[in-house]
Amino acid sequence: MKVKNIAALSVFSAIGILSTQLVSAQAFDDKQFTVRLGGSYATGDDANLEFRQGDYGERYEDLKSDTTWNISAAWRPLEHFGFELMYIGNTSNELSYKQYEHTKGDKYVDFDSQASNAYVNWYPSDKNSAFQPYLGVGINYTNYDSVQLADDVGVGPDNQKGDEVYATLSDTWGATAQAGFDYYFSQNFLINAAVSYTDSSPTSTAYSKADSLELVSNESLKPNPWTFNVGVGFTF
Repeated sequence: MKVKNIAALSVFSAIGILSTQLVSAQAFDDKQFTVRLGGSYATGDDANLEFRQGDYGERYEDLKSDTTWNISAAWRPLEHFGFELMYIGNTSNELSYKQYEHTKGDKYVDFDSQASNAYVNWYPSDKNSAFQPYLGVGINYTNYDSVQLADDVGVGPDNQKGDEVYATLSDTWGATAQAGFDYYFSQNFLINAAVSYTDSSPTSTAYSKADSLELVSNESLKPNPWTFNVGVGFTF
């Protein structure tokens, strides 16, 4: 009798577990859209930025890292492929001297940037799994603004001071790639972590404040940022 009771209990337990898994799998299968919100840590390659023409031998490096926020929306219409749009909020970037006649660490220029990314993502796991790693490739648009040169920077062929000129950085289009994962701790909510790399090379241009003439323009700045994202999300 006890054996029959144990067997019956085992059968009912197995049915219950299987039913739970089927319901969970169906819940994941039915969900195609994900919205995430989180924080970002952006760090760029050491970069050269030259606002003078000729053989001056100047090198301006050490790009400061910064933290910001991000928001993304993903659509996964297929088992292993989906699309994602991501916006990374404003980062304040500061480029300082690494060598030349100034002391290492002195500020050369600072500027702000905001990034928008569009990805095609590949998911190696099926939708039934709570752990969802992914790889993505896509395009990036980065907006650069609020460019401010240090007052003692020499600019252009006449070596004008930074407070006598105004500078710009062009917006850029480039390639981007990412790797990350979603982990579902419930049927609708998840935690996310990802890292992305972006190819971004804006054109730097400086103008004289006195007559608005262009002093120098080049493409020597290549920040190519790595961005590390963490956040939470909701799937529906």
